Amino acid sequence: MHKNGRAIWVGLSSTVKRGPTGEPEYDITVFEDITARKETEQALQESEARFRSLIELTSDGYWEQDAELRFSHFAGQDEESLKSLRNRFLGKRNWETNIIVEGEGGWDKMKAVMEARQPFRDVITSTILPDGSQRFTSISGEPIFDGDGRFTGYRGLSRDITEQKQAEARIRHLATHDRLTNLPNREMLSQLMNNAIQTSRRYNRRFAVLFIDLDGFKQVNDILGHKGGDELLVEVTERLKKILRASDVIARLGGDEFVVLVQEIQEENQVAIIANNILGAVKNPFLFMGQECGVTASIGICIYSSESQDELTMMKHADIAMYLAKERGKNNYQFYVETTRNG
Repeated sequence: MHKNGRAIWVGLSSTVKRGPTGEPEYDITVFEDITARKETEQALQESEARFRSLIELTSDGYWEQDAELRFSHFAGQDEESLKSLRNRFLGKRNWETNIIVEGEGGWDKMKAVMEARQPFRDVITSTILPDGSQRFTSISGEPIFDGDGRFTGYRGLSRDITEQKQAEARIRHLATHDRLTNLPNREMLSQLMNNAIQTSRRYNRRFAVLFIDLDGFKQVNDILGHKGGDELLVEVTERLKKILRASDVIARLGGDEFVVLVQEIQEENQVAIIANNILGAVKNPFLFMGQECGVTASIGICIYSSESQDELTMMKHADIAMYLAKERGKNNYQFYVETTRNG
């Protein structure tokens, strides 16, 4: 105890003093005040304990990499997750794993940052788990240097943001897809059409837009009600999916209006065959609530050309051709040509 009443730590060292014959004569005991060292050690232990506690409480995972940027340590997650991380990543560099950096630059950009020994924050990565599911993670890290300023590795935190990314994806999907049929909506169709136009210009390819309007849908809706009408629209969607190619796109504009993009066509006859298949699929009777009912389709077709070289013009021309199909008795298709606009 110090004279001021403060407890101190004392280190003892003892030396035996021997005489000429080797017999012990007396002991020399040295007392050393090691309070500062013990307080430093205790503070370090408490700091490490607080760090471990925080890591255990947080949902983030803690990781370390050595000077060769190989993963050397994981902490802060449940034992099962830690075991999986060690099995998949321990001893490997980030880019030697199946981790993918989202966004422009990918690992090339991240490697440049880490080779420059710079900190990084909120880098979004994704990886495929052993069960086949995809996990998204936000990682932040900082370089570690020893007392002599030598680089010894990286340490950082990783936060699972899979639910957040899935929620964002659902929001984007809802914004670009029809809720009833889950088909692309008008906004998404616009993007797809502009992509198709750019591709056609670049590679001198042709594609077609088929504007489909169901004949007799209002009567079915009046008889069966909105629920029956909705079921009919869903059934039409499923029938169209079955007869169209995987490369073709079906969209619903609203009500009983659908649009089909037929990609990479060589001649009009290809589109005519597809249109006939659509007419046949739609015409087959539907059975709802014990009642058999039927609709047909009127289809207007516009093929990409110098006359119809933008999205709005193509949709307008396909719409004009569709109304011509209705005027000519419904349940048929018509191609847009220059004479079409005059009837």
